[in-house]
Amino acid sequence: MRNTNIPVSIKLAQGILESNAGRSSLAKATNNHFGIKAPAGKSAREKIRARRYAELSDDEFIYRRPAIGAYNFHDDNRYDRFEVYATVGDSYERHNQLLTKKCQPGKKGCYSWIWGKYQVGKDYDISPMAGLYRPSSGIAPEDFFNGRTVVPYYAAAAAGLKMSGYATSPTYHKKLFYLIETYELWQFDIDLIRALEANNISAAGPVR
Repeated sequence: MRNTNIPVSIKLAQGILESNAGRSSLAKATNNHFGIKAPAGKSAREKIRARRYAELSDDEFIYRRPAIGAYNFHDDNRYDRFEVYATVGDSYERHNQLLTKKCQPGKKGCYSWIWGKYQVGKDYDISPMAGLYRPSSGIAPEDFFNGRTVVPYYAAAAAGLKMSGYATSPTYHKKLFYLIETYELWQFDIDLIRALEANNISAAGPVR
């Protein structure tokens, strides 16, 4: 959070949800706690189009550092590959790359705007950004949280991920909200802010 502005509560809730608290088969086999896929390279795409799945090899899929390889794991398709990491920490670092990549707000797959827009400790009206993303998300501002549009920062951030196309689950943002509320993960955010303020350190560090 100090280096990326991504609230600890959001990061932990995503990790808990997407890896079944570190117990999922994918997490155990690859240290991949966020289900980040390795896209197919040119030769792999050709084989996939021809449905020659048995001929595919892991090295035909593209992965980015700190990933060290690709792993065949059934998700949407039986040929799907996921990134492999040496450590769980590398998985979190790779996820940071995904969530902080510079991009144009309003475009699907753009998440970096969220962390400056919805800052820790405040309530926000999600209507403006939900309206901007409605053509691609198909979700009206009032439909994110049962009619509520003014919500705590972590709920707004969760909605931001959903409206930006992060997950296919229609209730992804609500699941994050539930985890944060149930386990009071927001306390990590507040504690860090207070610790930084006590040491006269800016709460918003440089994005790596």
